[in-house]
Amino acid sequence: MEEQDLFGHPILTYTNVPGHKYDDQEMSRSIILRPRKDHKDAFMIFKRLNKQKGTDSSGLIKTHRDMIPIIKNMVRALKSRMEEVTIYNPYWSFMEEYLSNSKYIFRDTDKYDAILRVITAINGYNRKIYDVNGQKTLFTSREDIGFFLELLDQYHKSIVSNISPGSMDLLENLNENAEIWFNDDRGNDEQKSFKKGLTINKYIEESSNKLSRKTLKKYFKELADVGYLKVIGERSQQYVYDLGRDSVIDAMGEVHLSKLDQKIMEFNYGSEITLTFEDTENYGVSLWDMHPDIEAPMWNKYLPA
Repeated sequence: MEEQDLFGHPILTYTNVPGHKYDDQEMSRSIILRPRKDHKDAFMIFKRLNKQKGTDSSGLIKTHRDMIPIIKNMVRALKSRMEEVTIYNPYWSFMEEYLSNSKYIFRDTDKYDAILRVITAINGYNRKIYDVNGQKTLFTSREDIGFFLELLDQYHKSIVSNISPGSMDLLENLNENAEIWFNDDRGNDEQKSFKKGLTINKYIEESSNKLSRKTLKKYFKELADVGYLKVIGERSQQYVYDLGRDSVIDAMGEVHLSKLDQKIMEFNYGSEITLTFEDTENYGVSLWDMHPDIEAPMWNKYLPA
């Protein structure tokens, strides 16, 4: 037996490579983010515009590239702030509820709270910083959690179920077309009975998905293993699937301090801070909003419908 030590900082966030097989431990320790669904269209429009030298589009691309050093300095400033200021999320009970179905809840609460702390640091740049016994302290607000939920909305099921984002995309696609694909009412009674449920072949025929059959088999199996799909039979040497439990994405309820959260706040920070830390909140802002003075790049603004 040989004992080995691993040194260095772990990589917590990375984009997934199509077809990569993540093991259970890798997924539980990582935050796997996918590009937005229309990223291919945006990338191809960008490539086309990038070849048009001397145009307004070329100038806009150069402007974005010139901003890279500024963004680097913003990241350095963010890092410095997070080292100097304690950022605390008073809505810990809400995070427990959000991750309640995760089998790695102890690991996940810290992992996703780290994302929420970054959102708080950025969004709270003009918010009051409290002095708590000489320690600068900034509190996460409901608005910060709103940004957090908006950012991770499409990943919630994959987070709590420890499934890959590719399987999550497939589940969303299946839900959107459930009435047609799982309960096909085209044809006579015999044909309807035969078409009950969904095979991988039928999915390939009915959808516009370009994934390989091998990848689809992996995703279907992954969804079946955690119960989002269930096998109801076999047809032409293929499993026939139906939707299983909790297949619809649930919206989260209103964010509020639980009685325990409030007691902890008052015990550690006093009643005055507990009553005032939300006073400067601004509601109704979307993460995807763009200031009207900022020109949207063409590859983002004019994508095909």
